[in-house]
Amino acid sequence: MLAGQQQIFTAAGIQVETILKEGDVRKTICKLADSGEYDLLVVGKHQESELRNLLFDQISNYLVHHVKCPVLIV
Repeated sequence: MLAGQQQIFTAAGIQVETILKEGDVRKTICKLADSGEYDLLVVGKHQESELRNLLFDQISNYLVHHVKCPVLIV
């Protein structure tokens, strides 16, 4: 899945780095985003189910309030 998404962005001329990590979602993303190497954190949101939306809303909200760089939720 990551390779497919990377190809889409690369074909559009956008430089992409894909990273796969394990661990607590909030802590792992915050640690990586706050490493100082990134200018913007882009977080995707699915619209498949109410439960999934609730979980992503909670994670997105947490990231907005705890990550030092700007966060874009799409």
